[in-house]
Amino acid sequence: LSENELMTAGLDDQVKVFDIRSLDRPLLSYFGHVPSNLAKYKRIHHPVFYNPCKTSVSADQFVLSGGENSRSLSMFRNHDAKDTRVSVYSRGKLPSDCGDAGCLSVQDEKVASTIDGGE
Repeated sequence: LSENELMTAGLDDQVKVFDIRSLDRPLLSYFGHVPSNLAKYKRIHHPVFYNPCKTSVSADQFVLSGGENSRSLSMFRNHDAKDTRVSVYSRGKLPSDCGDAGCLSVQDEKVASTIDGGE
């Protein structure tokens, strides 16, 4: 993430990254962190940039996000972008007695998450 990039999430099925110098269209859009059968989204999840290798190359970095009713943590790899669209690279399922991944926090290669909106 450069000083000119802004990541957004809303009540839809997309996470977007914009260059704040040109907000006309997103640089990247991430899809797949929420089930496609949801008719209405009720909760915004808090995606984060994840850079475990401490690289400055944007394509080698990741985005992590929970997703409403997904009971999982989704990982997106910027390297996999097709035009500006990025699909899920890896998905970690949470135990069946857990809720959804909520707020995420990253420190170095470690990731912490709240569960079921316990923000």
